[in-house]
Amino acid sequence: ATPPANPPSPPPSPVISNSTAKPLAKNSQPWKEPDVKDELMTVPQILDELGGVSRRTFYRWRELGQGPAAFKLPNGELRVWRSDFRTWLRQLETAA
Repeated sequence: ATPPANPPSPPPSPVISNSTAKPLAKNSQPWKEPDVKDELMTVPQILDELGGVSRRTFYRWRELGQGPAAFKLPNGELRVWRSDFRTWLRQLETAA
């Protein structure tokens, strides 16, 4: 078989917000999420990242089983792994 006359164009470089990352070179590997150390998020951090969702709304989502996976510390405070938070947001985007 002969190769096509015009090879397909590479996909456009991804846009990464809040970053100084440069566009990918033509021959570079496909973009993947950078290796970020997973961290525990507090409820105020989650609310801040959600852009002003109220504390009550967040807890209502949890009551309805619609919030991100979370667990309680011995002092009663909730924590959410950042990776679980991102997964939850991606699921919401997919469902939209």
